[in-house]
Formats: sequence, structure tokens, C-alpha cells
Amino acid sequence: MTLQRHKYDVLVIGAGGAGLRAAVEAREAGLSVAIICKSLFGKAHTVMAEGGAAASMGNVNDNDSWKVHFRDTMRGGKFLNHFRMAELHAKEAPDRIWELETWGALFDRTKEGKISQRNFGGHEYPRLAHVGDRTGLEIIRTMQQKIVQLQQKDGREFGDMEAKIKVFAECTITEILRENGKIAGAYGYWRETGEEILFEAPAVVIATGGVGKTFKITSNSWEGTGDGHLLSKLVQTLLIWSSCNFTQQEWSGRHQYAEFLLLNLFVVKVESLPTQKVNALCLSTSLMYLRISMQIMRQRQIVGM
Repeated sequence: MTLQRHKYDVLVIGAGGAGLRAAVEAREAGLSVAIICKSLFGKAHTVMAEGGAAASMGNVNDNDSWKVHFRDTMRGGKFLNHFRMAELHAKEAPDRIWELETWGALFDRTKEGKISQRNFGGHEYPRLAHVGDRTGLEIIRTMQQKIVQLQQKDGREFGDMEAKIKVFAECTITEILRENGKIAGAYGYWRETGEEILFEAPAVVIATGGVGKTFKITSNSWEGTGDGHLLSKLVQTLLIWSSCNFTQQEWSGRHQYAEFLLLNLFVVKVESLPTQKVNALCLSTSLMYLRISMQIMRQRQIVGM
């Protein structure tokens, strides 16, 4: 079995929203880029994001600002957040939404024609730019379109669309390589054949998503197994591991029985509603699910489960 070798300026592990945005930035800076995804291109868990993307554009309530967004973010994290990252997020989020729109994202609109924003848990003002309940899917579609656009530009210039940016789908990275104390690339294998593959690159971006599949019940994609967390830990990168004490969870999946995964979509919808509507809706819906759960328990007792 031969070892495949490739050489790039930047290696991006992960082809979700974050990974594709990093790849775009690197390519537009004139660097050659390899994008690694262990599933099919376009199947990143980003597509499951329904609520929207938070940005203090003030399109619905002009009292909103990056400072209010920053405050909400810090409060939501009980002030354990990395404050500089939270500040940058709050300041730059509006530019990223407008950027997506210039790249072709079709956000819902207000009556005035502005990008629509709606309420969501933890946000003082309506702040989520959205595309119905499929915002993540639209983000991935837009980012993939941008990658293809860059490839087409390279095709006209170099005669090969994959000359400077290439996607390696169904490829799993198992180790990040170092040489003389510096990042030198990554090693992995093709999922279909098991053949080994080596990437030489002086810079590696880890954008592998979360760890949802470490839990028995989750709506997360099968790819979310924490690969990047382990890779970065093994190579002792500059990640602030002392602050990696928590994981963010949707409370809708934390139930003993899989039947309660039906609550997932309900929870996302409720989080976008005004408080008074939530109170009334939660009361009636809670009674409904209480009846359902009692019936499930009776059926289990009857059949001896």
C-alpha cells in the first residue's frame, strides 16, 4: 500500500461553516489550501443549525449594539468566557452576515427590505439573522458556492480548478505532525479504502465541530466525535485547555427515552418566540408531553420493558 503525499500552505480540517470560511480567507491571501472532511462535502453539521446567526445589526430593534451582544454573551457564559473572543464575535458578527449576503445567502427580510432578525434564548433583542428554519443549510450552500467560485477563478488562471484549493472528502485525520517543534502537516487515511495519506503544511486549522456523539441520545451528526479536540491535545497546541471545562447542550435531547427527541424542533421554535407566547405554549405543550410520557410508561409496563 503506497502512501499518498500532498503539499499545501494551509490544511483545514473540517468542512463546516468555520472551516470553509477559514479556507476562503487563506486562498484569498494567495495561499494554497487543502480542505479535509471525513464525510461528504456539504454534509457538515452546520446544516442542522435552524435558529439563525446572532449579529447586532439592529434591523428590528435599533437599541441593539455590539456592546449589548457582548454583555449577553458574557452573562450567558457566567463570565467564564474568553472575553476577547466574545468581544471580537460581538463586533464582527454583523460584517460576517453582510458578507454572506454578498456571497449569495438569501436571508429572510423585514417589511422594509432589511435582513430579518428574531428572538432567541439569551439575547435581549431580536438578533438572529435567519433563513426560515434552515439557516445552517443556507450558510453551507453559500460557502460551498464561494469555494467553487474560487476554484473556477483558479481554473481560468492556472488551467486546473484544484490547483490552489482542493477538497478531500471522506478522509479522516488521525495525527497532526510536528518537526523541530513546529507544525509540519497531518496524517490520515481514506475512509473507503483505508489507504494512508500525508499532508505537508506549515499551518493547520482545526475546525472539526463538537462532541455530540459522545452522548447516547443526540440529534448531532455522527461526525461530531471530538476528533479535533483530541488532535490538538495530543500535539499540545495553544488551545486554552484550562478553560475547556464545559460543553454546550440543548436540553431537548437529555431524556432517557429516544421518543423525546421529538422535542428537538419544538425547542428551537420556542426559543424564537416572545416570552408571553412561550409561557402559554410551554404550559399547553408540557401537559401534552406529560400525557404522552405517562402513556409510554404504561405501555412499557404492560409489555414488560
